[in-house]
Amino acid sequence: MSTLLLLTSALQPSVEVLPGLSLLGHQVKILPAEGSALLEAPDSDLLLVDGRQDLAHARDLCRL
Repeated sequence: MSTLLLLTSALQPSVEVLPGLSLLGHQVKILPAEGSALLEAPDSDLLLVDGRQDLAHARDLCRL
């Protein structure tokens, strides 16, 4: 089973942010969409960035 790391500023559960995650058997960990959150982020197989509300911030976060 893979571990997914979801960076989002939304307060909803991961299924509300990305409904397709409920179809997967992966473990999902949620962290705030901030660069400082990546400093102590747990090991993960895939990083997802939520850019639904602030696309420019998500782009900057991906450039780190």
